[in-house]
Amino acid sequence: GYTIFKQFMPAECVDAIRQAIDPEFRQRFIDQPELTRTKIDNLVSHDTLASVMTDQLLNPSMLDFAELVMGPFVQLDSFEITGYPSSPLVERNQVAGWHRDAFNVSDMWQNHPGTKDLNHRPYTPPTACNCLIYLQDMNEDSGPLRLVPGSHLDYTIIAEDKRRHPHPREQMITLKSGDMVFTHNEILHSGSVNTASSIRYFVSIYVQRFGLPHRDRFDSPR
Repeated sequence: GYTIFKQFMPAECVDAIRQAIDPEFRQRFIDQPELTRTKIDNLVSHDTLASVMTDQLLNPSMLDFAELVMGPFVQLDSFEITGYPSSPLVERNQVAGWHRDAFNVSDMWQNHPGTKDLNHRPYTPPTACNCLIYLQDMNEDSGPLRLVPGSHLDYTIIAEDKRRHPHPREQMITLKSGDMVFTHNEILHSGSVNTASSIRYFVSIYVQRFGLPHRDRFDSPR
């Protein structure tokens, strides 16, 4: 359901991206202190970030692995940076919210009468995968990624009122700055609340099977 690529993004690239985005994210959280997250999307067409970010899309390790997992001919759905502000220490280790990613079919079938007695299902290649590149160490302070191993192979349901509770099968993923997690879109996962002193960031490169509708626009003259 997931694979970790250690040191996927070089440290100098991580530093350059953080320096480029920190002022805008800091200002957003000052202007709207109620925000729990915010993002800059459509990076391919971004006026100032495109030149810094687009090289990440052509990394052969990521693209070759995506085609091995999904089959030949993949395309970009979305390319964005998400930031999470620092929260009070009392919120440390809190679950941000369990979910599956876009283009999953589990959410459609999990309540269907024909699947109510099924515990497992045959493995099928994902329709999409999320390549999450973290721009700081991911630990107890910054809030580790949480995954439910095997949830891409069953119809595990997390009720709405339990989506901010720890899951008995969860695995906490601690990472170093620049590491990437490549996730199957059917796997249940959640972030944890950021209680570090700085904004927590990840870059999301969301790749999908060719021909599916995509969120980003590709009408940029770049």
